[in-house]
Amino acid sequence: MENLATQTQALELKIKELEKKLETTPKELPKEPPSPSNATATSPDNATIIAAIKHEEKPEEKPLSEAQFYEKAYSYYQKGDLKNAKKLFEEYIEKFPKGKWIGQAYFWIGEIYFKEQKYEEAILNYQKLIELPGWHPLKPSAMLKQAQAFKALGDTEAYKILLKKLINQYPHSKEAEVAKEIIKINLFFFYSVRIYS
Repeated sequence: MENLATQTQALELKIKELEKKLETTPKELPKEPPSPSNATATSPDNATIIAAIKHEEKPEEKPLSEAQFYEKAYSYYQKGDLKNAKKLFEEYIEKFPKGKWIGQAYFWIGEIYFKEQKYEEAILNYQKLIELPGWHPLKPSAMLKQAQAFKALGDTEAYKILLKKLINQYPHSKEAEVAKEIIKINLFFFYSVRIYS
């Protein structure tokens, strides 16, 4: 709806521009009346409009800066437009392979795939973030989500390994606390089943 409102506003501005041009254009037109045979086919108003549209110069669009590009992609994600968000995050990665928000771009693409239940693709994108050199604030989240994606695929062994790895690599993160709780619950469940079997 917001896109339609924006497009409608843009069209209204174009119409106003054309109306302004039409007010000045008749002075420049020849004073001869159109021939009767042409009058019905092409009225002066239509010809003027066509000429104005053809001669209208389109302003050159400036390429978006890295920050603007990332913000545009993220705004699509926040609005729930996952298709356009993924497309723009992928373009961001292509245009800015060493960009400031490259880790975030991988993470949000992973999140989009996770929401679409395309867990293998989600795992691969989380892994791209995890493999980036140095520290990144989203790496613990990517590891936890990657573990959850493995669980969704039925690979409980990879799920457990990733939870332990998360606790070892990021012991003070809130994601490590979540992983510890999951492991506690799983151990409790495991021992409960063994006792009652």
